[in-house]
Amino acid sequence: MSKTLEFQKFFAERAKAKDFTRKYVKEHGSFPSVELINEAKALTPEEEAKIELDAEIGAVISRSGSEEPASWDYIWNEETWNASYENGVLKDYYIWADGASPYKEDLWNTVENRPANWNDIEKDEQGNPIEYEDGYHYANCVRCWLGAINAPGAAYPWCAARISSFEGIIRWDYNDSQTAFPWGTTSRKFNRTFAIASVPRELGEEYKLDSEGHTTFEPEKLTVTLVFA
Repeated sequence: MSKTLEFQKFFAERAKAKDFTRKYVKEHGSFPSVELINEAKALTPEEEAKIELDAEIGAVISRSGSEEPASWDYIWNEETWNASYENGVLKDYYIWADGASPYKEDLWNTVENRPANWNDIEKDEQGNPIEYEDGYHYANCVRCWLGAINAPGAAYPWCAARISSFEGIIRWDYNDSQTAFPWGTTSRKFNRTFAIASVPRELGEEYKLDSEGHTTFEPEKLTVTLVFA
């Protein structure tokens, strides 16, 4: 619970306690016991819900039109991909992606040294793909950097921003000369904990990772900003 919300509930309890005590004194000519006051000031679930909603509305109003920098993972090689996949933005992304579709992204066939394809999916005796609770299973395939960089249409580097649910737009500013809006300029609701986009697709193909793993993109010159509606 935030400090602001905690204080709002505290003051609501005090107001109920004062109101109860005044009425009690008027009716009985004496002060109520501490036990009665504590019982009377307890907030009902409906009252708590209203306070929480009011606090949320207040927070949205106070942030309206404001801007906030977002932290992000720069993903451009095996080391940075592994770090983000193990304990970063990519970890959340792939958990979501695996739950959204039976198809699994960025797998690499370690036996034939190539990106995974539909032929690698485990099949039943009739040759039909077997769909498990966690999606399709691929023989001899693992998710890794090779699978990611060699996936059809892959365009690295990636900017993988860590966000909280908010409504607004996300703006990129690069090198004080380029501005991009990867998810458009119209305010929208972002419900997930990540916002991932390809740098070359947003800022230009000149930044695309080449076959030797080089890029002219300078991550320290990119700022990712959340603009609240």
